[in-house]
Formats: sequence, C-alpha cells, structure tokens
Amino acid sequence: MTPLSLPVRGAAPGARWGAAVYTVYAVRSAGWRWRLTRRDGREIAVAPRPVPTADQARRDVFRVRLMAATAPVETCTDEHGHCRWRLRTPRGAMLAVSAAGHLGTVAVDRAITAFRYAASHGELVD
Repeated sequence: MTPLSLPVRGAAPGARWGAAVYTVYAVRSAGWRWRLTRRDGREIAVAPRPVPTADQARRDVFRVRLMAATAPVETCTDEHGHCRWRLRTPRGAMLAVSAAGHLGTVAVDRAITAFRYAASHGELVD
C-alpha cells in the first residue's frame, strides 16, 4: 500500500512532513502497538499502551484517524520538563500520545496542530 502524499508547500500544518504513515508492530512479549511517523522516519505519535492483537492495534489506528481532528487533547510536563500531549476520547480513554517532548507551550501547540493533520491523513501500512 502506498502512503498518501501530501504537498510539500501549502497552508496545511502537516504539509511539510510529506506522507504520514501508521505502522503496527509487535512488542516483545507485550502485545502490539502502532506508531505514526513522518516521511523522514521521525515519530509523531505512538500508542499509549500495547494491545493483545494486531487487529486491535489496527482498530485503534482507525479510531485515531477518525477522532484526531476533534477529540480533546491535554498537555502535561514530563519528568524532564518537556511538554507532551495526549489525545483522549470524549469519554476520557487515551488514544495517542506524543512521541517526543517539546520545549514550551508554543512548540507543543504547533505539534498538536501538525499531529491532527498528519493523523487524519496518514495511511496504515503493514
């Protein structure tokens, strides 16, 4: 399956990333997870926890794609002082977490905006 190609230039916040790709992978003796990566291989978002099957991880990817644009996002500070974000369902279940910490609220706000775009347009590749 070929990932969706996004324009290199444009007004879209995630456009500079090119294609965003979801990958489902096995975690040694812990189940399955997914990650959303940019074309250059940098992780944008990851599953908050492993799930028992690859099919369940794929279902979680589709939930993230559907809800990324509108689901509530909370921010927090990690143990290193970096800002991180968490995407939650309206009922409060965690769907996705930032793959990296960000230096300050402006940077995390930009990352959330870019994530929402990339997550909504990303393709699942196996």
